[in-house]
Amino acid sequence: MVIVGVGASAGGLEALTRLFENASPEAQVSFIVVLHLSPDYKSMMVDLLGRRTRMQVKRAEDGVAIAPGTVYVVEPGHKLALRQGRLRSQPVPREQRLDFPIDQFFRSLADELGDKAIAIVLSGTGSDGTRGSRAIGHVGGLVIVQEPTDAAFDGMPMSAISHSNADFVMPAGDIGKRLPDLVARHKETDGHTELGDAIPQVIAALAASAPVDFAKYKAATIGRRIDRRRRLIGADFDSYIAMLRNDADERRALVRDLLINVTSFFRDRDAWHRLEETMRLALGDREGEIRVWVVGCSTGEEAYSLAMVLTQLRRLTAAKWDFRIFATDVDEDALAIASVARYAASIVDDVPTALRAILDRNTDGTYQVPTHLRDRVVVAPHDATRDAPFSGIDLITCRNVLIYLESEVQRALFDRFAFSLRQGGLLWLGASESLDHESFVARDREWCLFERRGPAPAALGALSARRPRTPHVDRARAPGGSVRHADWLALHRSLSQGFVPPHIVVNGRRELLYRSGDLRGLLSLPDGMVSLDIADVLPAGIFTTVTRLLDKLASPAHQAQDLVANDVSVQLGDTAAQCTLRVRRLGAEGELLAGVFFEGLELSDSMQVVTVPAVSGDASELIADLQQQLRAMEHERRDLAENAQTAHEELQATNEELVAANEELQSLNEELQSVNEELRTVNDEYRSKVRELSIAHDQLDRLLALVDVGVVVLDEELNVVRSNQQVQRWLHVTESDVGRPLAHFGHQLRDYSLAERCAAAARSGDADELLVQTKDGGRVLLRIAPAHSGSGSDRIVVTFHDLTSVEAMRSENQLLAEAMRTATVPMVIIDPDRRVLQANDALCTLCDRDPRWLSNLAVSELVHPGDREALQSVISAALSGNSGRISLRPLTPSGQSSASGVYVGSLESAGEIIGAVMVFEEQLAAHDGPLVGVWGYYIYDPAENIALFASRALYDLFGIDEGRLHFSYIHESLVVAADLAALTTALHAALETDSIQLARYRIKRPDGRELSLCSRFNALREGNRALIAGVTWCEGEGP
Repeated sequence: MVIVGVGASAGGLEALTRLFENASPEAQVSFIVVLHLSPDYKSMMVDLLGRRTRMQVKRAEDGVAIAPGTVYVVEPGHKLALRQGRLRSQPVPREQRLDFPIDQFFRSLADELGDKAIAIVLSGTGSDGTRGSRAIGHVGGLVIVQEPTDAAFDGMPMSAISHSNADFVMPAGDIGKRLPDLVARHKETDGHTELGDAIPQVIAALAASAPVDFAKYKAATIGRRIDRRRRLIGADFDSYIAMLRNDADERRALVRDLLINVTSFFRDRDAWHRLEETMRLALGDREGEIRVWVVGCSTGEEAYSLAMVLTQLRRLTAAKWDFRIFATDVDEDALAIASVARYAASIVDDVPTALRAILDRNTDGTYQVPTHLRDRVVVAPHDATRDAPFSGIDLITCRNVLIYLESEVQRALFDRFAFSLRQGGLLWLGASESLDHESFVARDREWCLFERRGPAPAALGALSARRPRTPHVDRARAPGGSVRHADWLALHRSLSQGFVPPHIVVNGRRELLYRSGDLRGLLSLPDGMVSLDIADVLPAGIFTTVTRLLDKLASPAHQAQDLVANDVSVQLGDTAAQCTLRVRRLGAEGELLAGVFFEGLELSDSMQVVTVPAVSGDASELIADLQQQLRAMEHERRDLAENAQTAHEELQATNEELVAANEELQSLNEELQSVNEELRTVNDEYRSKVRELSIAHDQLDRLLALVDVGVVVLDEELNVVRSNQQVQRWLHVTESDVGRPLAHFGHQLRDYSLAERCAAAARSGDADELLVQTKDGGRVLLRIAPAHSGSGSDRIVVTFHDLTSVEAMRSENQLLAEAMRTATVPMVIIDPDRRVLQANDALCTLCDRDPRWLSNLAVSELVHPGDREALQSVISAALSGNSGRISLRPLTPSGQSSASGVYVGSLESAGEIIGAVMVFEEQLAAHDGPLVGVWGYYIYDPAENIALFASRALYDLFGIDEGRLHFSYIHESLVVAADLAALTTALHAALETDSIQLARYRIKRPDGRELSLCSRFNALREGNRALIAGVTWCEGEGP
């Protein structure tokens, strides 16, 4: 099973939707999704994502075991971690600020899964996920980032790409499609042992573009990373080496992978506490400059962490020392970040609370190392394995660098560190690194702190031939730097190119900063308070010349670097010497720094004595007065400068207060941004939900328009919420009446209070269903159903189902069944499958069968086997709408049968043939002619003289077209007048006595044919209603 961490924020719903729509459940991948969700709102993310993927989507609950093919979504107000294969979910206190939950979860993935960890960074603002991605990349995991142009908000993707080694960058939809293939490549067994001679070839291919000699790295370390990069690309060894030789982009990508830049502020907090205690004791009453060298500084976090610790120590101990930090690395991309010293907002969790106020907050939420700290940190490209080391260092930190290097390279580095450190200086290594060197003793072995106690190496061999490269300071991006804060070691190097005579370095204020060479007797310090003013330390004979040259050098019109004064007399006690005085500008811009070189000055017993002309007493006194005035003016100028400095400090204090106020505003702005981001996520969820509700609303409207059911929806106060057009047949409401009370509308229901019944259903919460008669005689099934929600009944749905036609058909079926039951002629109704649907008692008597035996019997079983084929033929004709007559032999259990005339006709309902009817009529067998034996049945209402039901054969007998059959027309227009009385008498007798009556009469059809008919009928009762069910057949034709 593969576990993938997914981080997203603003715009994340859209990206997650496209990711999971293209993800396959068969890949057996589990996704843990971490978002910035507001604890003040219920998240619908689980439901929304569940509709867009075939995988299961669940809430990430504490302690749940991760299952394959499942998506787990963080709960609002919680943070996640992975521990021993289970998710750990912890609530975040409401008062706690945004604590970068994506970074925290990605780090737990790196700790738990190592190189099997996989992270995906999607749309979002800010930088959450960046540092966690770096942690996963450091352990050899896989990092995939959404293409910034594909993201709704590109902050998180851009930050992850800029500050971590993103293995792949692609659109969210492509991540879902390609993830199984990328995972399969990533899961392959490490192949560095198979590289063999390929590693030197790779190193050779990288030599031109790599800032470091990777041959000094452990083969296993770089082998794993080379092979990992090769597998991700999908190339074999030979193809990959060829790619490196020809593709500069791939060379840069591999170098980035091999230069393992993993660092953070105050990494391993306990070790930092121990270092701070050791430094406090070691520095004590030290004065001057404390020099620190951070080897392998990467992007600068450790160097600036040291700067903050030393700044705090100076403040707490009122120290008289200052400090300088040299931060070096071979990766110039990382050094560019260190020079700018601007870091993501997520670093705030790594910086101790007491030190956070030192950092400046930018308007975009990032943190900036302030100028006064950046001025004390010199960022420089430097390869400690081959460049000359720095000297006079008090503390070297080289944490988690040695573990990647071969043992002989480590030994050479320890020699350089011993050379760099002063006696008693400290060396701080990483937790997994150890030291066994004659120049060092353990100060605190638990925290890898070592002290230089032994002698430094006598020589560093050829490895020291190269000088450190010029410090890397990007003035455009790291404002606030000053020449006066340059590295004095580098300064001394620039002065010492070739042979350098004795010299001093002074600044624009004529203060002595540095001396070098044999100047004994030339420089002197007067009694009293120490002054470094060159007027106090230089002999009077050369002070004037040096001052004149410095003034010229400081002039804007002066372009030359050097000024020379030849044959300058130098008075040394009773002797004098001559020298060439050379003044050189040091540095191109900023405050004046000048070197004063004494060329040709030899302080020995054999030097030539030159007589200096004596100066008259008045001139000497005048010179002394002038010098005194100059000193007074200089002191006055210094007082003014001190006053200006005091005013400046006051302004700085005011500025610091404004900065503090600005930080508070920025903190508030960050909290608002966090809330805004959470609200964006909530808004995305609601927008998706509204879109789904809108679709459902439209579908419901279309459904209500299509169904043949009237619908009206009421709220708890019985006001109309929704209705469709069909309901207007029974309720006088229109679509524009939304919000009006139900009681305001009339309806077509007879003797029924609709509003009262709806109110009763709302109170009880039970559905109410009743068949109601309408005012026009129709029937409607009325159903009142409360719709329940979590808070109770909040809607009432009233539906109207028109059952008028259903009830009419039911009445017809009942009357037909009654006619079948009372008929004396054997009859059977056949369904379309030619099975007995219903048979009357007369048929049971004819066949001598029990009614239960006849139910669902194949109709062919009723007749002699020899007649069955003819019966099937006439039934087929009847089911097609053509009635007919046939002679059949009914079959009894005893096998006896006698021929009987059988009429087979179609059975209709609502204009459709639904079966057939068979009538056995022996008495019709003697008659001939096409109409003789035709049998028709009917049910009619004598009160209205209208047939409620009539067979097609009856229309054939009367010679009229099918339609609504009016018996008043039959009696008045077709029945022979002489026979009408007998017919009506029989009808009245059937109604009054409920007996079966027989009537014979003649009719004259519209086509002129005259028939002799016989009708048998009886009365049917339906409540107070009396109907006639009859059978009519033709007994003959002609007069």
